[in-house]
Amino acid sequence: MATLRAKAASYPGSHGLVSCAEGSAIPAPGAGCGWKHVAIPRPHLAPWQVRLAQQIMRSRLSDTIMIKEIAAACRLSASHFVRAFRNTVGVSPYNWFLDQRIAYAKELLARTNMPLAEIALDCGFADQSHFTKTFAKRAGTTPMQWRRETSSISAFPTTRASI
Repeated sequence: MATLRAKAASYPGSHGLVSCAEGSAIPAPGAGCGWKHVAIPRPHLAPWQVRLAQQIMRSRLSDTIMIKEIAAACRLSASHFVRAFRNTVGVSPYNWFLDQRIAYAKELLARTNMPLAEIALDCGFADQSHFTKTFAKRAGTTPMQWRRETSSISAFPTTRASI
């Protein structure tokens, strides 16, 4: 079976599928056994690599960060790092990073009365429009609506007398 697994991995696009007819890549017509799936282990990150990658991304929320920089810190190629991160954490590094930016934005929206454009830049978005679009897609509501529903700061006047 070990030779079949090695052969399966060597065929482009086989994805771990092997024929039950040993040595043949395609089962003989009428053989009736079809293809069997051989589990090929998926790459995972070590705990120290997950911590390091997440620490790097959290510390640079407002910056542009390259995957190859994080991968190099974890001593991996960029493509291997992305696959291993997704298999370990459950989401791609980019999606994890965006989720962290949105979480930071929610914190700023709830605790400060900074303008949305300033929050967008602090969270690493290109502009307020990009921030609003990404926030709405991930949170299900616009940043201003989210702020109104959850803010502990009364930054918004409710009566004409306070204007």
